[in-house]
Amino acid sequence: MWTLPVLPDTDTVGRVAIVEGYNTNTYQAQDNPNVPLVERHPSPFTGVDAALELRFHGRDEDLTTLVVDARGNHYEPLQREYQSDDGAFNTSLHSRITLAPRTYVTLSDVASVASLNGSHTTDGTMFAFDPTQLRSTYWIEEVSAAVLHQLSPNWRISQSVGVTASGTLQSAPIPLPSGQLTEHRGLDYVLASMESDASHDFDERNSGDLALRYQYALQEYVLDITQSPPRNIGPDKSAFLSLLAGHSYRWSQEVATVLRAGGVVASAAPRDVDQRPILAPAVAAELFYTREFFSLVATTGYTWDTINPRLGSGPSLTASLQAIGVPEHRGNWQNLAIVGRAQLGYSELITGTDQTGGFQYAGLGAYGVGLEARYALNRWLGVIAGYEMRYATYPSSYGPPFFQEVFFLGLSGYFSSDRSILPLTTFTAPVQPPG
Repeated sequence: MWTLPVLPDTDTVGRVAIVEGYNTNTYQAQDNPNVPLVERHPSPFTGVDAALELRFHGRDEDLTTLVVDARGNHYEPLQREYQSDDGAFNTSLHSRITLAPRTYVTLSDVASVASLNGSHTTDGTMFAFDPTQLRSTYWIEEVSAAVLHQLSPNWRISQSVGVTASGTLQSAPIPLPSGQLTEHRGLDYVLASMESDASHDFDERNSGDLALRYQYALQEYVLDITQSPPRNIGPDKSAFLSLLAGHSYRWSQEVATVLRAGGVVASAAPRDVDQRPILAPAVAAELFYTREFFSLVATTGYTWDTINPRLGSGPSLTASLQAIGVPEHRGNWQNLAIVGRAQLGYSELITGTDQTGGFQYAGLGAYGVGLEARYALNRWLGVIAGYEMRYATYPSSYGPPFFQEVFFLGLSGYFSSDRSILPLTTFTAPVQPPG
C-alpha cells in the first residue's frame, strides 16, 4: 500500500470506484394521456464514485473527521428517450474538542447536493427523500453543536443547537389547470432546534435522562399531494416542544438499549380552523451494538412530526437500521466491509380542512434500503457491489406507489496512510452508545 504525505497526526483515506449499474425506474410518468397507466422508465448507467477522508487527531479522544464524496452517473436508457445524467456531492465534518477535563464540545456539519436518482440510501440523506421530485436536484445541510459537561461521577448535562435547511435547484415541471407548466426552485424549509438534557448513572449498567427539545420550522414550500396536479400551499410555520424521559441499559460491553417516552406539544396546522395546540404522545427505542471495526444501530419512534417538511406534519412513525464496518475480522473475511442502511417513515400529513371543518389527511409512506459491500482483492484494489430499493405510497389522488431498485457492480481503488484504517467511508456521525 502506498501513502500520501500528510500533516502530523493526520490520517488519509481515499478511494475511487467505477461501476456499471441498472436503475429500474429513473422516473415514472403517464406517457400516454389516453391510457390511465403510469409507466416506469428503466436505464443502465455507468458511474464514477470518489471519496477522500481526513482524520485529524487531537489530545486524548479528540478527533476531527472530514469526508468529501462525489458521484456521477451517465445513463443509457433502454427506450428512446432523454434521461439527463446526474449524481451527488456530499461533505461531512465531525469534531470532538475538549475544553476542560470534564467538558467537551461536539460539532457537526453535513451537506449534500444531489438528485434523487444520484443519491444513495447509505449516504445518510434519506431524510431528504421526497418521492414527488424524482427528476429534481436538491441541496440540504444540517449543522449542529453540543456542549457536554460532567457535573459529577454520576451526573452529566448537555446543551445542543442545530439547524437544517434544504432547497431545490432544479425540479420537473408541474402542469397547472390552465395547461401551463410551473417549475419550483428556491428555499424549501429551515428547521431550527434546541435541546437540553440531564442524565444520571444509577449503577454500572443503568442510567436515566430527561430531555427537553424545541423545534421551529419555516416551510417556504409545502406541496399538497392530495390535489391534482399538486400545488404549493405554503409558506407554513410550525413549532414543536417535546419532553422525553429515557432509560439506558448496558447489557454488555458491546450491547446497549435506550427507551424513551413522553409527549409533544405542536402548533396547529395553518389551515386548521381550530388553532389550539396539539398534544400527542412520543415514544422511541434505540439499540446499539458496537465493537472494534463494526457497529449496528436500530431505532424506532412515534410522535407528531414529519418525514419531510416539504410535505407538512402530522402523526409519524419512523424506524431505521444502520450497519457499518467489517462484520467478521478474521481470515479473508476481514477484507469484506459493508455499509447498510434501512429507513421507514409513515406520516398522516394534515393538508387542510374540508367543508365541515374536519382535517384532510394525506397518508405518505417512504421506505428505503441500501447495502454497499466492498471486498479488498489486494492492498490497493477491491470489488464493490451495491443494491438500493425505494418504495413510496401516496394518496390515491396523486398516483400509484413509487417503486425503484438500483443494482451496481464495479472496481474500487483505495489507499490509506494508516494500515489500521479501513478504506471505508460513510456520512454517518461516529456511533455514540449511551453511557
